[in-house]
Amino acid sequence: MTVPDWPSDHQVLDTAEKLGAKIIDLLNDAGGDAWPGSPGIAGSPGDTIVRSLHHDALDVLSLDPQKISDEFERMQTVCRSMSPTKSSDLIDAFRSIDYSVQDWQGDGARAFQRQVSMIQGFIGQQSEYTLATIRSLVVLLGISVHARRDYCALAQATMAAADKAMKLSEEADTKYAIGLGASLVGALAGIGFGGTILSTTVGAIISMSGSTVQKTVDDATYKDVVKGYTGGRSQIMDAFKAGIGDAKNIIAKARDEMSREKNELFAPMSPVIDVTKPEFHYSTFYSAARDVAQFDGKVSSEKDKMPGNARPEGVSKPKSLLQQRLDG
Repeated sequence: MTVPDWPSDHQVLDTAEKLGAKIIDLLNDAGGDAWPGSPGIAGSPGDTIVRSLHHDALDVLSLDPQKISDEFERMQTVCRSMSPTKSSDLIDAFRSIDYSVQDWQGDGARAFQRQVSMIQGFIGQQSEYTLATIRSLVVLLGISVHARRDYCALAQATMAAADKAMKLSEEADTKYAIGLGASLVGALAGIGFGGTILSTTVGAIISMSGSTVQKTVDDATYKDVVKGYTGGRSQIMDAFKAGIGDAKNIIAKARDEMSREKNELFAPMSPVIDVTKPEFHYSTFYSAARDVAQFDGKVSSEKDKMPGNARPEGVSKPKSLLQQRLDG
């Protein structure tokens, strides 16, 4: 489990609550007919302000970085285990199969080799789709962390602007930076290429950055402060939603590509070898290192026994010696 390196749910909600209180103070300070009332009075302007900011925070919290990072690491493990180029177990298994049947010939041998080839192709397809899933998770993880950071930075700058507007502090810093945007998403999506994604850490992802936009919340009046906040919030949420869309597109593209690659692994197969049929012959599955003719006599004698095996009604026919040997 990854140790969080981002604002927690509690921190984001607490920041939004403090911002609500500060906006109410600013509105009170402005005087006039805009008295907000107590936030505890349902339906009052103060209550509306607090609830609105609470919902803003919930929007930012709609993606949970911890759950995404856990799933990202789990999918990395899955992908390593099924990668045709990374999994030593898979590589050894298919190498052993290839070595065992490389000299075998006949229709049965070719059907078996084709089936093995389709299994390899299917695993490759699933591996590629899993890689796309991981790339999507990388994007979601990055934007979920940056959205929290950017929102908290915006809220802090807005509170500082409110203090300056109320003449409570001349030194308060009203500047903040938005790191969430198209360049960040591009950098996050780029992690998935070049074969590095299976070794990428959560720490590396959440430390990624793109072009940063420097912003300032105007502190002249109450309306300026609120306008600065709402403009920054919209920019953050627009980039947040666009990032989620990009993550979805990664999956949609991978699904579309996989649907176009036909793999007949699970399609019905016609039997190529049937040891119970009179026409069965070892030439359908044999090794070139052994002369198939040496089995002809034994196959014929086994076939001669098959029709005359009388058995009581309801008793299944026992396997022939030939079938037993083929079964191992």
